Amino acid sequence: MQSNILFSTAAVVQEKYPVVLELLFEVANKKPWLMESSAWAIAASVRRWPTETRTKAAEITYAKLVESGLAKTGEGVGIWLALRAQLPDVATPKGVWDKGSPLVTGNLATLARVLKESGVKEEGIKTKGSWNRKLGFVWESVLNVYFSEEPQWMAVRERKPAAAEWAEFWRVVVDGEFLSFPLGF
Repeated sequence: MQSNILFSTAAVVQEKYPVVLELLFEVANKKPWLMESSAWAIAASVRRWPTETRTKAAEITYAKLVESGLAKTGEGVGIWLALRAQLPDVATPKGVWDKGSPLVTGNLATLARVLKESGVKEEGIKTKGSWNRKLGFVWESVLNVYFSEEPQWMAVRERKPAAAEWAEFWRVVVDGEFLSFPLGF
């Protein structure tokens, strides 16, 4: 993935990339300690995809992400935001995130539970099993959406449907969930 060999031609993207994605998602599902690095490899590759094959690669990535059951995990959100930032015109799968974005106001409560990873399986949300004080790579993307001046992140923040205001995100996701447990680490 880092060398971009999987994205060199349309045929390679169609035939080989789905197989690699399935393996990465399988590892992520079976070995929780490898979930973040597997997802990060996918999310980090998105910005380097060649113009000729990036749309097809994004479509395949969305489909395999949903199929894996990881779309509503912190790592899945990290991949989702990378795709939205780099390929805004690719349609997001229906039925995962209302209005196609985890950051719209109506999705914040679900996003909060996903990011908290409380270990409770709820409404199809898959979790790692316990809260970890180390923040996942998804938080860099979330902060980029709200504070980066790079055009792709500003577009995620401002495009319709727009991301919830920072104050609302903070109130629901951070104050409402992360700080709702005893601080006795």
